Amino acid sequence: MDQTAVTTEALRLARHLRNSDKHGQALAYFLIAFHSDKELKDNTVVVDEFVDVFCVGCDALLQKNDTENLFECFAQALEACPNCARLYSHMGTIYYR
Repeated sequence: MDQTAVTTEALRLARHLRNSDKHGQALAYFLIAFHSDKELKDNTVVVDEFVDVFCVGCDALLQKNDTENLFECFAQALEACPNCARLYSHMGTIYYR
């Protein structure tokens, strides 16, 4: 399977899982897509979808008081989209809760 096919399939699965309210699994597939296509971080539609899933997933981890996985999720998200202001903003909001 070539890189384009990996990216396309990862995005398809991420969106399907997001629509099924499986945000943790969706986040993993978004991360696969970002790792397989480094230019994807410049695609605002995909980044917005990713951040939406990230925010819901982080809120779920926070409700479970799972701070270890919360910070791991944040680190992985920053690796995929290091200049995304919404990621920093959401984590800032979590810090001040």
